[in-house]
Amino acid sequence: MYRFEPFFKEDVGELLSWIDSKQLLYQWSGSRFLYPLEESVFLKHYAGSIGDQPERYLFKVNDGDEMVGYIELNNVNIAHRNAMISRVLVKSTKQNKGVASFMMKELLKVAFEELGIHRVSLNVFDFNDSARNVYDKLGFKVEGLLRDTLKCDDEYWSIYVMSMLEHEYKDRVEER
Repeated sequence: MYRFEPFFKEDVGELLSWIDSKQLLYQWSGSRFLYPLEESVFLKHYAGSIGDQPERYLFKVNDGDEMVGYIELNNVNIAHRNAMISRVLVKSTKQNKGVASFMMKELLKVAFEELGIHRVSLNVFDFNDSARNVYDKLGFKVEGLLRDTLKCDDEYWSIYVMSMLEHEYKDRVEER
């Protein structure tokens, strides 16, 4: 049984142990971090989740006592009622077991039902078919393709921009 919970400072070491290559780090964080990601660098990022009006909310998914997923609601702007889902990662041994879908559904509840967000967006690399399938099934709409946005080694990666609006979320929840 999966549990969706806040991510804490004590969880950082476990999360960073999952990132074992430059390619995985870039796929997870875009150009936000450099490989190898040091704990002190991530802790500065974590600091943005603390306080009365954080710019990001960090969550984890546990399966029993084991952390198996991580996700962020980032760039939270309450005045304009928008936010962005960022840095979605499932532990490699738990991929294709419903963790990402569970995590996304729970984060959307937080965004739309608790924070009153109107628009949630995300970016996903064009080659990440498994993530795109999850987002499609949840009702995210493709807004466009940002071609050759990030360079990893000698290869350029393109990014799909996707979003979901408040009424689209509510319509899907009512269908269930």
